Amino acid sequence: MEYYYSYRDYLFVHAGFDDQSTNPLNEKHQMLWTRKGNYTNPIFQGKTIIHGHTPITFNTCKWTIEKGAQVINLDTGCVYKDRPGCGKLTALDIFSKIIYTV
Repeated sequence: MEYYYSYRDYLFVHAGFDDQSTNPLNEKHQMLWTRKGNYTNPIFQGKTIIHGHTPITFNTCKWTIEKGAQVINLDTGCVYKDRPGCGKLTALDIFSKIIYTV
């Protein structure tokens, strides 16, 4: 399985990237564990990074998408139904920016 997937202006990754690396797309450990709210490495300019790994509330996820953030965390903690605001499986239509959750 690939550590990240690139599609148009989007990068999909489990967690995030090493922003300080000269080639962050080769840093596998960071793709599994590192999370950042924004990236300054020129390789990410004009890209939206979509990741999971760290559960957030659905409302936080929705707010991030609505504000047009460079980094979108889609992990709304579907396995954490006892956490307030979590317990949802969430998906994003990247073309319409419609968020789906169950």
